Amino acid sequence: RMRLDPPPSIGGSVENKKMELNRKINKERAKSKDDYKPNDAVIAYNIRTGIKNRRMKLLYQPIFDTAGNVNMYEVYLRIIDDEGKVMPPSLWLPVARKENLFSLIDETVVSIAVEKFFIRNNPLRMSLAFNISGNTFGSLEFLEKLMNASSSTYPIAEHTIFELRSREIIEDKRAMSFIKECREMGFRFSIDYFGGGTQTIKAAKTLKFDFIKIDILQFDLNKASDQKEFIKLIKTAEAIDLPVVIEKIEDERMLKFCKKVGANFVQGYHLAEPNVDLL
Repeated sequence: RMRLDPPPSIGGSVENKKMELNRKINKERAKSKDDYKPNDAVIAYNIRTGIKNRRMKLLYQPIFDTAGNVNMYEVYLRIIDDEGKVMPPSLWLPVARKENLFSLIDETVVSIAVEKFFIRNNPLRMSLAFNISGNTFGSLEFLEKLMNASSSTYPIAEHTIFELRSREIIEDKRAMSFIKECREMGFRFSIDYFGGGTQTIKAAKTLKFDFIKIDILQFDLNKASDQKEFIKLIKTAEAIDLPVVIEKIEDERMLKFCKKVGANFVQGYHLAEPNVDLL
């Protein structure tokens, strides 16, 4: 097994607080949507003030190669409301979409991580992967900030990966132009598999994405047809030299299956939960 559990505390109060915070944040994953339901105006207020006051927590989930080595970390955001409660993503994501707050959220998350890991005397050498919305990739302001950051003496671009969730991005000429400029600065890109079979895999390679992410929970591994489709996607990507990250691995069976069929990288709660510290 490659699951990484938090190290035992050696009597340190700081370490105890971090472990407790991590448990609290990850516990939100299991809550139902009915546990905590302020209205949209309150949620929007907490998003805006959380960003303004940096009242937010970044979590880091490792992505492993199939030998068990950490290759990169995916960055997750948790927003804390003004009462100190963690707002589950299922609560604030719809409001952020409705209020067009994704660009502001994305810019803030990237800025916090850059300040924490790259603008220092001993910058991080491990890559960080950020989920970025389509709206952000239409923002010239965001591009300007990236260009200014990458022109510093710190290796920001070469250790930054942007994960794109939307199919619309690859059909948006302005967004693709943005991606081209970022790639020229050294940034790398991953795109989620959104269906479409092997043609999607080939399109991702043609558009020069560096990785494609496949959610294993899209496939029922108890069905021979789903297994066959999954394997076909992996083999197509392998044939055109497009690395694949399999995400949301939740048990040992999924992990063994991914290794067997030749996935390049694996990620999920079975391997390691998102943590407030890099593991």
